Amino acid sequence: MDEVRISQAARSANWVKLEYENQKALQTLVGNFVQPGTTFAVTPTSVNFLEGTTTTITGQASGAQKVYWTEKRNGVDTLLATDTFSLPVTAGRVTGNQSYVIQFKAIYPSPAPNQTVDIPITITEDLPDPVFTLTGPSSWDGRQTITITPDISNLATLQAKNVANSTYNWSVTGVAATKTINAATPTVPGSLTLTRSQGDGPMTVTLVLSNGGSLVSNTKTITVQQPATPDAWVQRTPGANEKPVTKQFFARDPNTNNGTIFYNGTGAGTTSVYLKVFAKPNGGTETPYGATHRLTPVAGAYAFAVPIAAGLVTYKVEFGTTTGSTDTPTHTVTDLVCGDAYLIEGQSNALATDNAVPADTNTSPWIRSYGSTLGWGYATNKDSELQLGVWGWIWAEYLSATYSMPVCIINGAVGGTRIDQHQPNPAGHALPGSLYSIYATLYNRIVGANLTHGIRGVLWHQGEQDQGSGGPDGDYNYKFYQQYFMDMSAAWKQDFPNIQKYYIFQIWPAACGDTFRNDQLREVQRTLPDLYSNMRIMSTLGIVPGSSCHYDLAGYQKFSDLISPLVEQDFYGYSPATVFSAPNLKKACYSTTARNEITLEFDQNIAPWIAATNGLFFLDRLAGKVASGSVTGKVVKLTLTAASTAKTITYLQGADWAAAGSVQGSLIYGSNGIAALTFAEVPLTPAAPTGLGATPGVSQVALTWTAAAGATGYNIKRSTTGGGPYAVIGTTAGTTSYTDSAATNGTTYCYVVSASNTAGESADSNQASATPNTPYGAWAADSALGLTTGVNDGPLDNPDHDGISNVLEFVLGGAPMVPSQTILPKLTRTGSSWFYEYDRSDLSQPPATTQEVEYGNNLTGWASIPIPLTGAGSVAITAGSPTDHVKVTIPAPGTNGFVRLKVTGP
Repeated sequence: MDEVRISQAARSANWVKLEYENQKALQTLVGNFVQPGTTFAVTPTSVNFLEGTTTTITGQASGAQKVYWTEKRNGVDTLLATDTFSLPVTAGRVTGNQSYVIQFKAIYPSPAPNQTVDIPITITEDLPDPVFTLTGPSSWDGRQTITITPDISNLATLQAKNVANSTYNWSVTGVAATKTINAATPTVPGSLTLTRSQGDGPMTVTLVLSNGGSLVSNTKTITVQQPATPDAWVQRTPGANEKPVTKQFFARDPNTNNGTIFYNGTGAGTTSVYLKVFAKPNGGTETPYGATHRLTPVAGAYAFAVPIAAGLVTYKVEFGTTTGSTDTPTHTVTDLVCGDAYLIEGQSNALATDNAVPADTNTSPWIRSYGSTLGWGYATNKDSELQLGVWGWIWAEYLSATYSMPVCIINGAVGGTRIDQHQPNPAGHALPGSLYSIYATLYNRIVGANLTHGIRGVLWHQGEQDQGSGGPDGDYNYKFYQQYFMDMSAAWKQDFPNIQKYYIFQIWPAACGDTFRNDQLREVQRTLPDLYSNMRIMSTLGIVPGSSCHYDLAGYQKFSDLISPLVEQDFYGYSPATVFSAPNLKKACYSTTARNEITLEFDQNIAPWIAATNGLFFLDRLAGKVASGSVTGKVVKLTLTAASTAKTITYLQGADWAAAGSVQGSLIYGSNGIAALTFAEVPLTPAAPTGLGATPGVSQVALTWTAAAGATGYNIKRSTTGGGPYAVIGTTAGTTSYTDSAATNGTTYCYVVSASNTAGESADSNQASATPNTPYGAWAADSALGLTTGVNDGPLDNPDHDGISNVLEFVLGGAPMVPSQTILPKLTRTGSSWFYEYDRSDLSQPPATTQEVEYGNNLTGWASIPIPLTGAGSVAITAGSPTDHVKVTIPAPGTNGFVRLKVTGP
């Protein structure tokens, strides 16, 4: 219902119907007055106009009670207008010329027949779409600023047609990076600036351009390899009047283990000022910390920067003036500590206060936070601006006690929020606007705490609110989650440059009762670390929730227990005897040609199989397809109930999990006791090919391999370096052999083959190597002959000094390092016939070499008898192995007779 009216007048059904019809766009019950006369015509009778222009068709239908204009295009009729005798027609943007028909129809009172006329419409393409490629570097260290620019080859034409003002849509995938989009003008194309990468690998930059016509896209792949050495700690520039405040926390530089107290001011005149620092170890006595710092203000301004060591020590600062030898204190600040600072962000399970756990009245001088109005203070678990949340408090207590390190946590989580609500304001990250209050509030707290350069890591638990489609993007939220996270983390890295690690949790299946698209959302979370080199992910499976949505105290204790070892390994030198991460799927593929077995490969060893786990797998979202499973190290083998054509596999569907009461014992666990991350709709790629072999030939290498289960095609890859990187040189549509005909003789090539199907590509096969060569080259390279490459292996070399060159040794089956003339051809006579005979090695047969027997009466004029592959004419060849016997009949010589064997090649 789009309208409600209240009236005291009684309305008839016909009146209501008329009122309803009159509100329709085409006004079906009202129209023009009937035109007098009998004319039925349209002007013009056909239309041919340029795209982007407008024309008008006028109709006449004298005596008609109603008229219709209908577009007939591609078999579809679309009503354009009724009860009007003038129709504006606009030619939109087209690709290529397009034609269709507009029909004008008139309805006459019975018994007069209705009339129609078709007006052919032709739109001629006149406005070009942009034609462009992307220019920029093909590799990037992720630190230097680079710019990607579209090279629009027809920009002048677009400008001449006034369609150069295009819409730009940039995207970056494959690697998380900080990007800035630079606006375009009709004369200067837009560009994309990349300032910082947070991952390694192939990054794809895509630009979609549109000037009102077709969407035109192009991509550029950039290989990102960050520096091997860690980034230097970025020092913060203090304010001109920055001074410490009581209970302030100072973040330590991990390279020096020191934080820095800045005590700056103005308006001090020329009187000398001093700064004294005192330290009080935990349970100890306060003593001076280093020498007194003194200086004379310059133009009334002074600035002290005093390093303090991190640890369970409280510091006091005394500032004052110095007259002669007398120090007069004017300001004292107490209870300062130095340690490590972290952020907790997300929604309610990151906030971790929506539970029955009582507010802890206990505090610790070694655990601090900063509130928007309270400023610095001792942190609490809940019910305060300084709250860390239940698991944040438990975790901070553990870190502080275990490593004798003060900890500051600022919890910026907000319950019941989507990830799009955590984004920064593009106009300024400190500005809340109407949509950006979460980020702005957190940012301003950190700025107020002077910790912008002190945050070491971010812990993120969020996503329950993104399992549906309640976001601003008009589709399921999981489709946009990855990009939102990359944009948000790019802002974090920009605002808090010393962030070194991100720790994220994969949310509970069907968390808070939402079963709609929770599986896909968790899959996006599972794959987020693929985009980063500084991210760890932890499973929340195996944690029993205290309610349908949140966790009780024991559950939040488990949060701390799971995430803490990861942080300890990264920042505190902890070297556990076992892996403390959640098992993560690396590959899923069919492993039998019958497609009745699936192999799952994880990144760590898996615990012994439990039969109940079989029911947690779904092939193409269908249950009951797995009969049994087994584990060997990191590999899980699933035996199917029957041969399958499924393209995807899912582990643990949230809806089924919630309905079954979430039985923890049926989960996949690592051998470390941590539940594996769930995965959803992972493509079932073929198994990797096996048994790859390479056989060298002349300028080619023949490859063969064993068929891979589930493969419909194969990718052949080659490199001149063992282990790659490999480049694809060809594909086959299912056959298991390939000949590389673009090989260069004498070069060693390394080959691998991967299998493919509609789901994707397998891992690479074993590597096989071969060196193509000419028959002579292969013969000379035979180590049994004793020749030395590049020294005495040339065709004309004669290393044994017997007068027979290497190429003749090759033809005659000799040994190039053993002098012997018994292999030379022989000239004999029987009666009046002369015969020239020699043994020819099979390796030297044509086309490996060209052999001729030449004869003559002198040494300048020669007649030639070519030696064919098989006997013919005056040449008789007796086949054998490894040599053939060649016998050539020579015409009777004159007074002087000369005969020789001429070999050409290799």
